[in-house]
Amino acid sequence: MSTPLIILVAVLFSAGAVLVAIEHRVHSRNHETKTRDWKKYGVYFVLLTALLWLGLFGRAGIAAVFAVVAILGGLELVSGSVPLRSRAILVLILSSTVLAGCFAHLLVGPEQDWYAHFVFTVLVVSTTDSYSQLWGKLLGSRRLCPSISPGKTWEGLAGGLVSAVLVATTLGMILPQFSIARSAGIGFLLALAAVAGDLLFSIIKRRRGIKDFSTMLPAHGGVLDRFDSLVVAAPVSYWLSLWTAG
Repeated sequence: MSTPLIILVAVLFSAGAVLVAIEHRVHSRNHETKTRDWKKYGVYFVLLTALLWLGLFGRAGIAAVFAVVAILGGLELVSGSVPLRSRAILVLILSSTVLAGCFAHLLVGPEQDWYAHFVFTVLVVSTTDSYSQLWGKLLGSRRLCPSISPGKTWEGLAGGLVSAVLVATTLGMILPQFSIARSAGIGFLLALAAVAGDLLFSIIKRRRGIKDFSTMLPAHGGVLDRFDSLVVAAPVSYWLSLWTAG
């Protein structure tokens, strides 16, 4: 990764750590909550930085990671919801194929531009996810959609969108393939797509009566709890980039 990109990631995680610490102090969180939040922060740091570094070695490693995520995500969607074995296998194949198709949008494009688009999408979506939660926990009071996702607030949504646009704009200055204005516009739409993906899978969980898809990732839940936003955002990012390329 380039030095400016490393600095941006470091700033994002440092600012996130500050917001976590402030939220703990302001709301007097107990030890168990603090431990869970920092564990979640640590797992997220490892996942995101590992993806960014792995991408430097080409698409093959990223393709393998998201193939595994698609299969595990398919298993999470099937688990406990389809009693018949033959039908469960069919649903698993279909759901894993759909997930893989969505994630595959992160892997296409010219070789010289691929990594820049990958970094842009992953960082903007990750910022939307994490900073919506951080600002929501710190400042949130008005529920966004309590029947679908009780933890989401309008304040968190606003904070996540603004944070994502700032990151997208910064990437427009760092990555030579992007312009500042184009990056800000795509970043805003991409952030909305990330929120839509999160809400889509929240609806699935509510209909199944579960809080998380699994317990595979400590403090996060299942792989779909972590990568749900990308399911919608990856295709949106790819097609927006094509549409605005001219």
